[in-house]
Amino acid sequence: MRDVLCISCSSSAKTGLLNDLFPGVNPPRVVDSSLATSIIKAIEESDLWPDEHFTLKVAQLDELLAIRHCVFVMGPAGAGKSVTWKMLARARDDKDPQQKVYIAHLNPKVIPTEVLYGHIMLQSREWKDGLLSSIMRDLGQLEDDKPKWYVHSPI
Repeated sequence: MRDVLCISCSSSAKTGLLNDLFPGVNPPRVVDSSLATSIIKAIEESDLWPDEHFTLKVAQLDELLAIRHCVFVMGPAGAGKSVTWKMLARARDDKDPQQKVYIAHLNPKVIPTEVLYGHIMLQSREWKDGLLSSIMRDLGQLEDDKPKWYVHSPI
């Protein structure tokens, strides 16, 4: 249950919710020590400080990705959303170089709607795929089982 909750929630909010649902039960958190080491290494190689709170958020994002097909990382500007997923990708690549994360990144704010989603050409009535459908098709056609992330955010 702890892994399902939003990573942007405060730990006191998570604890309160868990205590309301399961009074007196406090399950231990399972920690992947090799990933934690890789997270710290990735953060330090990026010339950032491996703050305990930040490394926990990166690890929590990994835990969410293990149980979900789609994860939204939301928060105010400057909260560390982009650097969180970037550090996780680097940490995963460091932990298992054979399972390197493939990232398709797109900033939808700079692309017209018809180019992003696709449209019907009025003259021929043919469907013209947009960038999103092309990216998703390309990711689906990759033959390997390596992780593939589509990131929808400003660069």
